[in-house]
Amino acid sequence: MGYWKQLSIDSYEDEEGNAIAEALGISYYDLRRTTYQIEENTSEDGYIYNYRIVFTSDIPKDVLGKIQGLSGNSVDIDKEILMGDYAENYDYEFEAISSNIKLSDNFDHEIDNLEKLNEVDLGDEELNTILKRQIYIGVIGSMETFLSETFIKLTLNNPDTLQKFVKTHPEFANRRFDLKDVFEAHKNIQQTAKSIMLDTIYHNLPTVRLMYMSTFEIKFPSIKEAVKCIMVRHDLVHRNGKTKEEVTHVLSTETIGNTIGTVRELIKELVSEIENKNDLDIDFTGL
Repeated sequence: MGYWKQLSIDSYEDEEGNAIAEALGISYYDLRRTTYQIEENTSEDGYIYNYRIVFTSDIPKDVLGKIQGLSGNSVDIDKEILMGDYAENYDYEFEAISSNIKLSDNFDHEIDNLEKLNEVDLGDEELNTILKRQIYIGVIGSMETFLSETFIKLTLNNPDTLQKFVKTHPEFANRRFDLKDVFEAHKNIQQTAKSIMLDTIYHNLPTVRLMYMSTFEIKFPSIKEAVKCIMVRHDLVHRNGKTKEEVTHVLSTETIGNTIGTVRELIKELVSEIENKNDLDIDFTGL
């Protein structure tokens, strides 16, 4: 098989190579004339800001002159370019959140159902243990869902809160770009903000608390008791229900009831804070 025939086949199958070539403003064939490595530009906790394409020194000069945004022997590209179908997951997840209305009602309904399940006796000790564990995890999951969906909708529905989010979130403070790229960065600001919000772990309450306080300028409820509940959830999910000291958590109906009460109170206070923030002009019941 001839070189050009093989290259044509490669071009058809090489999704990543085509994505890189398009981002650099060159053809796939020109890209194949170069040798490069892909590096990740990440934060200390592993969040990927973007990717960097680093070329070797023997890049052909005619190709060199075509590459857009080249600085020295490297060029930065948005992470979405190499994420392929994963980038679409952001849009899919965001669309699901956007179509979800009356978040407070949804949270109450979910918690009510978990409360009813907490009263169920399956007549088998092992099955009851499994059920209680899943109920507990579900309670914390309901809190996470409410915190994430509420934050994302309130932020992206209001240009002022989106601006505050960008100004105060550390991920944006760590980002650097050349002045020539300012318009491109501005064009993608909402998509970048969206990906950061969707990547946030919403059971990390200290981080979530700061995000709410900085973006909406509200008082966030005390997280002391809720954090204790989340630590139990970690043990249930990651340590087969045991603490670091190998002590098994015993989840009684009362224990789960108390956890439900803790989560309910946190969300109730948060909703009240949001509704009382007049300058946000937010109808929380309409979310």
